[in-house]
Amino acid sequence: MLFLTHSFLFITGAALRFSLMSLAYLLLVLAIPLLPAPTIHTMRGHTGRYLKAVAGISVVNFLLQFTFQIVLLSLPPYAYFLEECSFLEELMRHLGFVRLDGISEVDGTRWLLPECILLVFSPTVYFACLKLTAHASPDFHLPAHNASNTQKNLGLRILNAVGTWWGKGERGGRRKGCQGGILWILNAVGRCG
Repeated sequence: MLFLTHSFLFITGAALRFSLMSLAYLLLVLAIPLLPAPTIHTMRGHTGRYLKAVAGISVVNFLLQFTFQIVLLSLPPYAYFLEECSFLEELMRHLGFVRLDGISEVDGTRWLLPECILLVFSPTVYFACLKLTAHASPDFHLPAHNASNTQKNLGLRILNAVGTWWGKGERGGRRKGCQGGILWILNAVGRCG
């Protein structure tokens, strides 16, 4: 579920504007199917490194955009050195840095919102995956702890059953990629209750 939301945010960020920053988001989306679902082992490996890279890239993109806007504001008049349609202004626009003085609120939101959302969401996904996998059993069929009350958390046990049923392929194997991530979340939520 977290990878699905991550994918949606990256695709939205890449589709809202066409720039080098958006290309970075598009490349991150294309790498998601190559990753295994987050487990206690994969969070120490490729999946963990991917989520760290995503968090790092989103923080760096935000800081670059924020710094660019601060520089434009701090040298009065606003963006005097970036003339409309000059080579430098077009280059900065293609990189993802735009002047905000001649555009509408919708366009300003379209240019700045992806970095703001990913600044909050990317580290949150990383830490949520770390937290969820820290207490999970390495084997999906072994419970992380024994529940003393059988009537406790009926909804979570139903989610666990749905995740286990959905996880069985034609030959009983596990699914990889996006479906594996959803299954992992369903199983983790069902066991942690």
